[in-house]
Amino acid sequence: MLTPTCSVLLDLDGTLIDSQPGILASCLAALRALGHEPDKTLDIKRAIGPPLEDIMQVLLQPYGDDRIGEAVAAYRQHYGESGLLGSEPYPGIRSSLREMQQAGLRIYLATSKRETFASRILDHLEFATYFDGIHGSVPGGALDHKPELLAIFCRNTISRPPTV
Repeated sequence: MLTPTCSVLLDLDGTLIDSQPGILASCLAALRALGHEPDKTLDIKRAIGPPLEDIMQVLLQPYGDDRIGEAVAAYRQHYGESGLLGSEPYPGIRSSLREMQQAGLRIYLATSKRETFASRILDHLEFATYFDGIHGSVPGGALDHKPELLAIFCRNTISRPPTV
């Protein structure tokens, strides 16, 4: 008799890592790229988590600026160059991931962050080897929102039996 494989689905930002320093630096860089002079004490805590377009809309609103696409592009450029390296793992995450893996759990990541960025962060922190799959948004806006991402994840991963 086969024992069913159990899976764990984790988020990245605010679950495994504190990504605020890199996100803040990239938000400030995006606003500056559009000609704004943001206050360095900008509070983005309420903005972390939703899709980037939503965050940029909130950050641009006080300036009366609707160039969300340009802000997103500037953010992603800065974030891809250096912002993503500002992420810090929460205490105990490495040992928790190791324990889950040793217990035979299949570990997956689902984030509204671009999948390429999530992979680079996990590689940088040396967490990637713990994951059986990394899922995130893709260029063009597909899978930017968690419900769509989770629906695809469930359809492609959970409904399929693991290959041995």
